[in-house]
Amino acid sequence: MGMGYSACKTTTIHESEVEKIVPNELKAFNDYLAEIGVEKNYQLGQDIQDGCISDNLDEDLDVDVVAEKISELASAVCDAFEKATGMRIYTQGHNSEDNGSRYDDVDGFFWELCVYQLTPEAQALKEKGIKFEDAYYVSFG
Repeated sequence: MGMGYSACKTTTIHESEVEKIVPNELKAFNDYLAEIGVEKNYQLGQDIQDGCISDNLDEDLDVDVVAEKISELASAVCDAFEKATGMRIYTQGHNSEDNGSRYDDVDGFFWELCVYQLTPEAQALKEKGIKFEDAYYVSFG
């Protein structure tokens, strides 16, 4: 099969907007990453989503324990967000330098909001002043 770029679309919600809705859960997630020295980058965003966090952790860490804790804390953010809004978010990551284009709207770690149309829940977020936007990028593979 041939290799090439494919178009991708996501709806992103900035972390400062997530913080407005689930500040305690997001703080716990970020504090733990800082405590163990794990950078919030595109790889972490993808690994959480794919369930393979331990693949890219420092060998000095107890990778199974750390991976499970990161996954639990990320899930807590997503679950609390869904409970508060009726909408689901996920961690996601994209490396536009290696797998995309300089014209990509996303790069690195980001929060993905699962919305494909302006549902009543999405409209309620907008009315509360919570900003989210469609982002476009390409991925090579």
